[in-house]
Amino acid sequence: MDHLPEALLGILGVVLTALITAFKDEIGLLFTGKLGANRDLEGRWACTWHSRPFPSAAGPPTVISDVVKIDKVSGDRIKATGESPGAGRYRLSGRMLRSMVLTFSWSGDGPRQFLGGVAILELNTARTKLTGYWSEVTEDRTFIGGEVTWTKQSSSR
Repeated sequence: MDHLPEALLGILGVVLTALITAFKDEIGLLFTGKLGANRDLEGRWACTWHSRPFPSAAGPPTVISDVVKIDKVSGDRIKATGESPGAGRYRLSGRMLRSMVLTFSWSGDGPRQFLGGVAILELNTARTKLTGYWSEVTEDRTFIGGEVTWTKQSSSR
């Protein structure tokens, strides 16, 4: 019983260290005032992807429509989930630059988990539309890509 207070302090120290380690990025953003930045981007976005095979971009593009839900924004880091009728679910991870340019990379779920792509999108001043370009590798190792437009549909708040 004589060492109970020291043991409790030791346990408390271990728990606090684990919490600080797990949330160190968020704690840093909290102290710099950037934790809530870009949270208005959370929610559903209707996406229109214009697809052409590379290197030749001849012919009209194939148009793909899907929905991306921005699930979590922490400062400049963004996590999202996409759902496409043809490709299924995919996970996106990106960053919002100070220049209002969003860069994303993604990978598929399930059998498409090894496929991936990238996008660079510019946010309009109303913060309701993203436009830019994308590229990815298909199952047959062909590069495709083109223009893309995202339009904000709803907020998750």
